[in-house]
Amino acid sequence: MPRIGQSSVWHTDACAGRGAACAARPAAPDYRYYTATRDRRTGGLATLSVARKLARRCYHTLRELGEEALAPAA
Repeated sequence: MPRIGQSSVWHTDACAGRGAACAARPAAPDYRYYTATRDRRTGGLATLSVARKLARRCYHTLRELGEEALAPAA
């Protein structure tokens, strides 16, 4: 399996953060989760929680796809 470089990790982190920040919008699918977490904690922790939730979803989707997900696009 190829090693993930530091820049790839940064890009992944930035994408998860941006996706989570979109959860603050009322039209977002995770808006209810975001507002519930924000009401219990703070907006920053709510964004982090949504980012972790998105990362878990991506991980499980890629795991189900298996090696097909890592194959180069043709």
